[in-house]
Amino acid sequence: MSGHSRPQTSTSELACQLIGKWTGFELRPTTPKRLEDLLESRSQALGHACARDYVVALTELAASDSEPQRLVNLITNGLTAFWRDEPQLNALRSVLESSADVGRPLRIWCAGCSTGEEPYTVAMIVAEAGLEAKILGSDINTDFLRLAKRAHYSAWSLRRLSADRARRFFTQPDAQTWQIGDELRAMVEFRHHNLLSAAPSLQPGAPWDVILCRNVLIYFDARSTARVYHHFGGALHRNGYLLLGSSEQIISEPGIEPPFRAARLAEGFVYRLSTTPSGQTIQPGELFVGSDKDTWQALDRPVGASSQLEEETSEIEDSDTISTLLRATASHLASSNHDGAIAAAEAAVSYDPLVPESYCLMGQALNQGGARLQALEAFRKALFLEPHNWFAAAQAAMIYNVVGEDEAARRTWRQAIEGLDAQPDPVQGTMALAKLLAPLQETRTQVRELAYART
Repeated sequence: MSGHSRPQTSTSELACQLIGKWTGFELRPTTPKRLEDLLESRSQALGHACARDYVVALTELAASDSEPQRLVNLITNGLTAFWRDEPQLNALRSVLESSADVGRPLRIWCAGCSTGEEPYTVAMIVAEAGLEAKILGSDINTDFLRLAKRAHYSAWSLRRLSADRARRFFTQPDAQTWQIGDELRAMVEFRHHNLLSAAPSLQPGAPWDVILCRNVLIYFDARSTARVYHHFGGALHRNGYLLLGSSEQIISEPGIEPPFRAARLAEGFVYRLSTTPSGQTIQPGELFVGSDKDTWQALDRPVGASSQLEEETSEIEDSDTISTLLRATASHLASSNHDGAIAAAEAAVSYDPLVPESYCLMGQALNQGGARLQALEAFRKALFLEPHNWFAAAQAAMIYNVVGEDEAARRTWRQAIEGLDAQPDPVQGTMALAKLLAPLQETRTQVRELAYART
């Protein structure tokens, strides 16, 4: 024997393994330091002796228990918008329009639906085609689902939507809020679901005609991704379709053969079960694919999409640091460019979901753009990461006051006071926030006066 013992797995590595086990997510290699800070913060908040004791306690819990769910909500990326990735939406429209004589409502599942923009977009396509459908939106993030069910959105979420569609499918309770109308809401329901679990269904034994899972599995490790594909394969109708994002493709792993093959349609592509014959003819009461060989082409793998996602963050290079993104967000805010600020903040959150300043700045941008509830979620995430962040607490408390949640406002104002009294000051020295809030000491004084006046 060598006498050397195996090195103990670090606390952050243990947490990453646990999060991967719960969700399939593969955290970036850049996150351990931020994760260590989060684990230490949560261990103190819950009364554990140290961060490792906190993580060990997590191992005894299910992913759906309250504390694991809070962590999952925090690390989940909710970047989305209405009418996102138009080439794939055009492919979806072609598939749905070909099923005009299907004889029953189509069953469509939007897996990883975030805050609901995708399933409502699908509902728009269904309505415009004069079809009937039952659409399920599912997500692992309970905060996202709460917003999806509320169906209130800001102009930022509608940035790719035509004015005609906005008028047809939305109402405006106030100048800053767009609410999904009854026509779409009647088609869509939402459920909490972990993609590592067996696929949901609208009714026992009823397979899905279409499954959309766009820009979700890019955050999963390879084996978890393969597991999800097999869940999809088992839940999809034999003549059904799976749609991914334009930049995604199904890749075989050693010893794991995904049950799908790709088919090209105009600018987009879809996946079909490997067992589905090419040129499948129409079956009564089923979704079908046209047999025109000039329209459909079987492929070993998808051809690159002819157009890329038109994301405002597309010019951000991988080499950019989180500091660069935060400075860009603050700069956009200073010039009242809310759309640019939200885009940069979303990129920062996507780059590293454990940075409280990203959520503070995103909350500022969303709030100034009129998206109060989304802003509140951002400030709450900042407070989860950094409970003594007096800036996030004050901003959240002011939103609670505006929406009439007085008890939550008083509680959060008290949290702001605790943050102001904390040593060291968690906000002091934060470059992006200091640029936005300068002079910082004056802001501290104003927040303290407001907090004492409203508690």
